[in-house]
Amino acid sequence: MRRKRRSKNKRFKAEERNRKLQEIRNLKNKIAEYEKKISEQKIENFKEFHVRNLKVFAGTCNLILPFVVVGGLATGVFKFCNGGFPFYRDDITKYNRYELEYDTLNEINANIEYVRNEWWSDTLPSDSLTMYTPWEEENGSYVRYKRTYKLSEEEDYFSELYDAIFKKDYNYIIKHYNVAKEEKEVSSELFTDFNDYIIEAKLYKIDSDDFIKFPESDRKNKIITIIEIIITLGLGGIITHVRDFDYKEYLEDVNEDYKSNKKELSLLEQEMSETKKKLLVLCGNTGGCVNGK
Repeated sequence: MRRKRRSKNKRFKAEERNRKLQEIRNLKNKIAEYEKKISEQKIENFKEFHVRNLKVFAGTCNLILPFVVVGGLATGVFKFCNGGFPFYRDDITKYNRYELEYDTLNEINANIEYVRNEWWSDTLPSDSLTMYTPWEEENGSYVRYKRTYKLSEEEDYFSELYDAIFKKDYNYIIKHYNVAKEEKEVSSELFTDFNDYIIEAKLYKIDSDDFIKFPESDRKNKIITIIEIIITLGLGGIITHVRDFDYKEYLEDVNEDYKSNKKELSLLEQEMSETKKKLLVLCGNTGGCVNGK
């Protein structure tokens, strides 16, 4: 009886040990599965983290886009109109502008000044050159000719013609310029003691090679900066309101998937930790973990 009882106890202990060993193997396999899932989830979370950042960046760009566009347009318009850039003292360039209004019998107005070459005032008045010949007696009357000369828009004639007018070099004018229109004037009497060539000329030029450059004033730059900031914030805010883009709601939607993945990883790590605790308990009860399947 005692032998049978001992034999029965040994079989029971062996079965109990085998059962625990099998349970240990199962827990180890389960831990290995958790480690694999956790590794995969970490990779997924890493990808989702960068995707989330890109979406946040895109949403932020979408939020500030109206302000960037309005600010860029405002700055471009101000610069195009010689207003300059904000927060930066632009260089102002002024070009030498020549104006000559000459009349042999009247006053001579010659004006030379440095001016800004704005696009809206870039077009100069048309040049004109008219010369009257001296009176000549012809068949009991006095005759002279009024000749209007053709001045080419492509040709830079200003300096030479300017000198010729003041030097009264009539031959130079006759030789170098074509007559566009000629009118004959006839008079029965000679009403003036002055009987020579008469020149009427209006000449205008901006010399792009003769200029001065200097920085704009601090006061002007501050005014431009304030105006552009007001325009950018005002129009940008109106456009943002009209677009009805809820940035906070957008971020919540973007973070939802990322938070869900983080929560999934946390659950897997928690379950693996509990499984390891069970394994340690079994290993303690069996006197150490056994590698085996």
